[in-house]
Amino acid sequence: MIRMKTLVSTSLLAILLTASIPHARGAAQVSKTDIQGTWAESQISDWIDRGYVTGYDDGSFKPDNTISRAEFVALINRSYGFTETTPIAFRDIPASGWIHEEVAKAVKAGYVTGYSNGTFGANRPISRQEAAVVVTRLLKLEDADSPPIGLADAGSIDAWARDSVATVVANGIIRGYTAANGFKPRQPLTRAEAVVVLYRSVVVKESLADSPTTPPGPTIPAVPPTPTAPPLPPAPIPSVPNPNPAPPILPEPTFPSSPSTPSTPSTPSVIDRTAPALSGVKTGLLPLGDNVQAVSSETGTLYLVPVTTTASLANLNEAVEARLGVKTSAAAGTNASLPTGSLALGRYAVYAVDASGNVSAASGEITLGQKQLAVAMPTGLSAPKSYDGTASASVTVGALIGVIGTEAVTVTASAAYDDASVGAGKTVTVTYALSGADAGHYAAPVPYRTDKGIIAPAPLKIDKPNVSVVESSASNSEIRVTAGALAGTVAGETVTVSAEALYDLSAVGKARPLAIVYNLAGADAANYAAPAADTGYVVYVQSHPDMGTILDVIATAKMYDGSPLTDVWAGSRAGVPGGAGIYPGDDATVVGQGTYADAQVGTGKTLTVSYTVSGVDGPNYDSPASFVLDSGAITARPLTITAPVLTAKPYDGTLTAAVAPGTLTNVVAGDEVFVQASATYADPQVGTGKVVTVVYTLSGKDAGNYAAPASLTVNTGEILPGA
Repeated sequence: MIRMKTLVSTSLLAILLTASIPHARGAAQVSKTDIQGTWAESQISDWIDRGYVTGYDDGSFKPDNTISRAEFVALINRSYGFTETTPIAFRDIPASGWIHEEVAKAVKAGYVTGYSNGTFGANRPISRQEAAVVVTRLLKLEDADSPPIGLADAGSIDAWARDSVATVVANGIIRGYTAANGFKPRQPLTRAEAVVVLYRSVVVKESLADSPTTPPGPTIPAVPPTPTAPPLPPAPIPSVPNPNPAPPILPEPTFPSSPSTPSTPSTPSVIDRTAPALSGVKTGLLPLGDNVQAVSSETGTLYLVPVTTTASLANLNEAVEARLGVKTSAAAGTNASLPTGSLALGRYAVYAVDASGNVSAASGEITLGQKQLAVAMPTGLSAPKSYDGTASASVTVGALIGVIGTEAVTVTASAAYDDASVGAGKTVTVTYALSGADAGHYAAPVPYRTDKGIIAPAPLKIDKPNVSVVESSASNSEIRVTAGALAGTVAGETVTVSAEALYDLSAVGKARPLAIVYNLAGADAANYAAPAADTGYVVYVQSHPDMGTILDVIATAKMYDGSPLTDVWAGSRAGVPGGAGIYPGDDATVVGQGTYADAQVGTGKTLTVSYTVSGVDGPNYDSPASFVLDSGAITARPLTITAPVLTAKPYDGTLTAAVAPGTLTNVVAGDEVFVQASATYADPQVGTGKVVTVVYTLSGKDAGNYAAPASLTVNTGEILPGA
């Protein structure tokens, strides 16, 4: 015979129950429609009538909803009048609130403990085997000496609960379903079962009230990764509903219609033991952040959990509570979405759970991998690149597409031609790299390729040529040009340059156009474009009967340098004995000088060409007559500038960027020139690595003589979230 160690009378229990549910009178009137015909109708109806339990706000009782560990202990505390508390420190229970108070009472009463990891699992559904442990401790019953007999799943009962299950089964407090179906130890307890368990516990107390006590039975060990004891709501059973239904227990109840008088059992209803069917799940690789779609054949809940999760309702909920998985409600036959953005990369499966707590078979395996991001079309690839001996290409990266929410991910791009040689229609490949705190969640965009790349010959610069006019054997003048030094060739490459003066002596007029043309040679000459022909010259032609044809070269165009002077190369004025010109053997040389009317930039400027005779014998000669040309030109001086400084700005919906210009270079000493910069974002959205275009303007009294630095496009802009 199983005996109690301590007894509480049924009459006292009834008084405590009634007194401990103060808001039962104010709760909704229970219609009892959802308990009619159920296996526990008699017991639930009786307790509703006595005011021991209440229903939900809509008047229902929801007998098949599961009950949590916190709710179960709250019901026991109210039923047995436990009011004393003891300090507790479970790390998953807040320091205040009804759960803390009820668990503190339960621990003080000695019928529950927590888990070995320092948690209590207050919101977890309490399993049938946990309820068995709680009841044996609550009633201080001696444990049975062996596991339950005749139950098909006796071997699945955890060792820490085996003796307690044997005890409650032997005393008829919790029964198995059938010999074939077993005890279902890990199945959650329902609201109906909770009422019946306490109902039956009263019967056991009364039946043993007059029996002598016996020495204590064996101590029940604290449940390791599974709880030793459980809990319930801060109000009557229904006032803290649990939305996760589970299958009912005890199909053959035999207990009284009141806590002291046994009742006739009602006819048990058909219990749903059929697991829902799962469909519509796409298996295989899925980018993290995309939703998993699934359809359940029954209304209930869908779970997405790691494939290592055991297929039980308790374990599914544990995975969700630990943020290892997610769940969502699902209507029968309706597609539902399970978000993956909060999960880790890995292997997952979907389960469907119906209203009775039946768990479907697992779906096929889903691998959550890095989400493949896309990127807007890159720009700048079709612009020709000047040959520089490398295959690198310039590219402006597009905006990232597909980042979840506000996750921190930025993208950079690098581009390369298929080779470094000069040519058109070249293949350019753009590759992307991700950075940022959340970059590990994503795979970089796939490389982009185009066949519109161009590598153009590199334009070379050349220093000012050396021009001279010398006398020929026929006493005619001859123009000779020596090219200046080349600049811009790649180190180690072989390129040479030559120059020649081209002009037409047969043309009409004294001032005739002259161009200095450059030609490249050498093994690597094809990679370069020769410096542009210099056309800023005229040759001034004069004929003299004694001196022959006299040629003067005049630089009629120059870049602004703050001076009105320009170069003139005077031709030979050699004469013959007794004739005009410089007498042979005299130390005298004709020197020319060109002077603009002013030093400012302009075209069609007046240019005066004058001469002097230098040398020891120069004073013996009159200088050639000066003359005026009206074809002079002074071009604007191009300026360069150091890099601008961009400042991040808060979002304001505009494209304006905050920028400070760099420092101007190549300004003539003493000139007054200032630079301003304006910057514009490509779009006004929050982000980093944004494209910004910087435009420069000049001011100051000498600004008209200069060309502003070229506009610049960068991808280092940043717009911050607004306040």
